[in-house]
Amino acid sequence: MPTPTADWPFNEATADYVDAVGGVTATRVNGPTTGIGYVVGVEEPTNAVLFAGDSNQHLTIPGATTALRPSQGMRTTLFQAAGLRTSLVTQDTAHLFVCGEWQLFYLRSAGQFRLQVIGASNTTVFSTLTVSGLEPANLAVLYDPDNNRVGLKTNDQPTDWATLAAPAGTSTNTMYLGSRDGVSRPWVGDLSGLRCYGEVLTDAEMDAIYNGGLLDESVTLRPTETLLFRDALSGPLTQAKGSPNFTGTGWNQIASNGTYQAI
Repeated sequence: MPTPTADWPFNEATADYVDAVGGVTATRVNGPTTGIGYVVGVEEPTNAVLFAGDSNQHLTIPGATTALRPSQGMRTTLFQAAGLRTSLVTQDTAHLFVCGEWQLFYLRSAGQFRLQVIGASNTTVFSTLTVSGLEPANLAVLYDPDNNRVGLKTNDQPTDWATLAAPAGTSTNTMYLGSRDGVSRPWVGDLSGLRCYGEVLTDAEMDAIYNGGLLDESVTLRPTETLLFRDALSGPLTQAKGSPNFTGTGWNQIASNGTYQAI
């Protein structure tokens, strides 16, 4: 599996969120908070950054962050569990991510996620998946200049591709998560993880990342629930809370020296 070029797990209780690869900080502005979000296909909740729909509530990422810029080598960006309360969207668009080179948003009038690459001629990709209500969605943005195309993948659906009308422009503008510009068109919902790659991932690779576990490989459980692991795809249960392979307090990452399956 390719190595991420940036990885923000939104499960930190501190003031801001830090990229686990490059150390770039995603700074909170007027909120938002860390709380319980949802992951597609996983019953248990996970930590997430929660956007309340306040037009001034968002995260900013420095404009010089190359991992998120197509002009600087971004080829795949994964948004995990982008939970959207569609009934609370008050404007026609709710923006999840915006920078000077591309933007990802929900279009209320169409009930679709859309990706727009910003260049000399803009390219828009329309998701074929219609969403309504509370829809946690794994979203993937792909920029594939070698094949002159851009793509938008939603959950386990095949990637929707569009021909690239023109290369993405070059920009060093501040990047926004949860708002178009820090003052309008807010996202209403949560986001559990943001990860970037310098390679165009296949549908199978992206599905494996999402279906294999949370992007940050951690799980927060309800007090009454128990999580057990096997050492292999079959056989006796050998890993559970309190076993030597768990460290720290509460539920943590399992040891990396084995293959485990949540059941």
